[in-house]
Amino acid sequence: MSWPIPTLATIERPQPVSARVWLPALLVVAAATAAAVLTMWPHDRSTHTTAFWALLIGAPVCACGLLFGWRLNAWEQQQLIAEESEREKQRLESLWRDWCRRCLPVVHAAAFLPRSIDAASLRDRDAMLPVNTNRATGFDWAKGKTAAERRSALLARIAARFEDRLSACREFTLTLILDEASLAEEAAWQAEARRMFERTVPGVEFEVDMATATDCAEWIEQYIDVDELPARLIVAAQLWSGDGGQAFSEGAAAILFGSRANGYGREGAPIAPAAGYVLRPMTTGDETLKADLAQLMEMQLTTERLTHVWFTGCGDAFEVATTASLSSPETRIVERLVDSFIGLPGPVSGWIALSLALEAGESIRDSQLIACRQAGAQPARLCVVAPGEFEDN
Repeated sequence: MSWPIPTLATIERPQPVSARVWLPALLVVAAATAAAVLTMWPHDRSTHTTAFWALLIGAPVCACGLLFGWRLNAWEQQQLIAEESEREKQRLESLWRDWCRRCLPVVHAAAFLPRSIDAASLRDRDAMLPVNTNRATGFDWAKGKTAAERRSALLARIAARFEDRLSACREFTLTLILDEASLAEEAAWQAEARRMFERTVPGVEFEVDMATATDCAEWIEQYIDVDELPARLIVAAQLWSGDGGQAFSEGAAAILFGSRANGYGREGAPIAPAAGYVLRPMTTGDETLKADLAQLMEMQLTTERLTHVWFTGCGDAFEVATTASLSSPETRIVERLVDSFIGLPGPVSGWIALSLALEAGESIRDSQLIACRQAGAQPARLCVVAPGEFEDN
């Protein structure tokens, strides 16, 4: 479903005054006025006077001047209305573009995959990646560990990766986003997260909360228009609950969103330098995909290039259609099929794809697109990740 941007009517400028049309008309008016002067001139008065010639010449000139002035004034009024309409149209388009380009600043992101992959290598079209299509893969380091040990080890890895960034914050919010089985142990997750980060960043105030929705685009939509936000660390994880057949691959994502205070814009920039930006997401479907992508490119990427597309949970037909719609002779899109090298997608695979794009974005200076679809959901979500040089307004 496209954004609800109204279709603004095309402003038509008035046609300029045509000499081809008006010159014959003015000649006719001048001739008719001169004939009227001759007809109404008294027969007993001489025509060899200044008054006669002034009237014979002046009357047609005045008539033509009045007629042409009336036409020129009407044209100028139409031109003025058209110019004002164009300025108003440009203002509305600018407001809608600013709305579409609203974004959340990201200070740092990290993806934790079953098999370690160098994020920088993901920028290359011919990168050698593991193949785990239709397989459920688990963390190498988690084999033989209990659920509590796996939880503690994962949080320890995340805390170590973000220690330097979090130490620079006065305060932050830690939001946990978990799969259904892990969510059943909500209290244990919160307690362990609080213990781990208190030990890693002592003296930094933080709160721990839970997000019930696992869809990354849904969470972003919830906060994209909020003007005042504290720094927030998102920890999204999907872990196995047993040794039986698993429905998804293990994985986790951690994204530190920068603070945004005192309004939005230049004075409301994040305190820490942004490593990238997550722009307003869009919901789309198979039937409207092409039109939605065209609108997204027009409104969000006015001057920037889009070079990489990350897919998770999407079907083959959707992936092919998306790449075909974005490709051009000037730009060859690099596809990253997250499910092919991680394995079966799970509840937070969208977050994992987003964190991979942000992490790889440190060496990709162009914009990227994430396309994700939750299991059992018909609509897909599109979300653009822009580099640190992106200017949101």
